[in-house]
Amino acid sequence: MNRATGAGYVKLNAKYDTVYEHVIKKYNYKCGLCGYPLGIDGEVTQLHRIKPGKDEGRYTKSNVMPVHAFCHKRHHRLEAAKAKSEEPR
Repeated sequence: MNRATGAGYVKLNAKYDTVYEHVIKKYNYKCGLCGYPLGIDGEVTQLHRIKPGKDEGRYTKSNVMPVHAFCHKRHHRLEAAKAKSEEPR
Protein backbone atom coordinates (compact mmCIF):
# COMPACT_ATOMS: atom_id res chain seq x y z
CA MET A 1 0.00 0.00 0.00
CA ASN A 2 1.20 3.48 -0.80
CA ARG A 3 1.11 4.99 2.71
CA ALA A 4 0.78 8.54 1.35
CA THR A 5 -2.37 7.96 -0.63
CA GLY A 6 -3.66 4.45 -0.05
CA ALA A 7 -4.30 1.96 -2.81
CA GLY A 8 -7.24 2.85 -4.98
CA TYR A 9 -7.27 6.48 -3.86
CA VAL A 10 -8.35 8.91 -6.57
CA LYS A 11 -6.95 12.43 -6.34
CA LEU A 12 -9.70 15.04 -6.58
CA ASN A 13 -8.20 18.43 -5.74
CA ALA A 14 -5.40 19.92 -3.65
CA LYS A 15 -7.58 20.87 -0.65
CA TYR A 16 -9.22 17.42 -0.52
CA ASP A 17 -5.81 15.76 -0.86
CA THR A 18 -4.44 17.76 2.11
CA VAL A 19 -7.41 16.74 4.27
CA TYR A 20 -7.07 13.12 3.12
CA GLU A 21 -3.38 12.96 3.94
CA HIS A 22 -4.03 14.36 7.42
CA VAL A 23 -6.93 12.04 8.35
CA ILE A 24 -5.40 8.88 6.87
CA LYS A 25 -2.49 9.36 9.29
CA LYS A 26 -4.80 10.38 12.15
CA TYR A 27 -6.70 7.10 11.74
CA ASN A 28 -3.42 5.14 11.47
CA TYR A 29 -4.26 3.96 7.94
CA LYS A 30 -7.38 2.15 9.20
CA CYS A 31 -11.05 2.41 8.25
CA GLY A 32 -12.98 4.72 10.57
CA LEU A 33 -16.01 2.42 10.37
CA CYS A 34 -14.67 -1.14 10.63
CA GLY A 35 -11.13 -0.57 11.96
CA TYR A 36 -9.40 -2.80 9.40
CA PRO A 37 -6.37 -1.55 7.41
CA LEU A 38 -7.01 0.54 4.30
CA GLY A 39 -5.64 -0.20 0.86
CA ILE A 40 -5.55 -3.99 1.04
CA ASP A 41 -5.85 -5.66 -2.38
CA GLY A 42 -6.49 -2.34 -4.15
CA GLU A 43 -9.57 -1.50 -2.04
CA VAL A 44 -10.77 2.03 -2.77
CA THR A 45 -10.46 4.48 0.14
CA GLN A 46 -13.00 7.27 0.54
CA LEU A 47 -13.61 10.09 3.01
CA HIS A 48 -16.83 9.95 5.01
CA ARG A 49 -18.23 13.15 6.50
CA ILE A 50 -19.14 12.67 10.16
CA LYS A 51 -21.58 15.60 10.03
CA PRO A 52 -23.41 14.97 6.72
CA GLY A 53 -23.36 17.34 3.78
CA LYS A 54 -27.15 17.79 4.08
CA ASP A 55 -26.46 19.27 7.53
CA GLU A 56 -23.76 21.54 6.10
CA GLY A 57 -20.93 19.17 7.02
CA ARG A 58 -17.76 19.99 5.13
CA TYR A 59 -14.68 18.04 4.08
CA THR A 60 -12.51 19.33 6.91
CA LYS A 61 -9.86 17.54 8.95
CA SER A 62 -12.17 17.43 11.98
CA ASN A 63 -15.27 16.24 10.09
CA VAL A 64 -14.06 13.33 7.97
CA MET A 65 -12.75 9.81 8.43
CA PRO A 66 -11.11 7.48 5.91
CA VAL A 67 -13.25 4.44 5.09
CA HIS A 68 -13.32 1.48 2.73
CA ALA A 69 -15.68 2.11 -0.21
CA PHE A 70 -17.65 -1.01 0.79
CA CYS A 71 -18.02 0.18 4.41
CA HIS A 72 -19.03 3.63 3.21
CA LYS A 73 -21.74 2.24 0.94
CA ARG A 74 -23.00 -0.11 3.67
CA HIS A 75 -23.09 2.72 6.22
CA HIS A 76 -25.23 4.92 3.99
CA ARG A 77 -27.57 2.03 3.10
CA LEU A 78 -28.11 1.33 6.80
CA GLU A 79 -28.66 5.01 7.55
CA ALA A 80 -31.25 5.25 4.75
CA ALA A 81 -33.05 2.12 5.98
CA LYS A 82 -33.07 3.48 9.53
CA ALA A 83 -34.50 6.82 8.39
CA LYS A 84 -37.16 5.04 6.33
CA SER A 85 -38.20 2.83 9.25
CA GLU A 86 -38.56 5.90 11.48
CA GLU A 87 -40.93 7.65 9.06
CA PRO A 88 -44.50 7.97 10.35
CA ARG A 89 -46.97 5.71 8.56
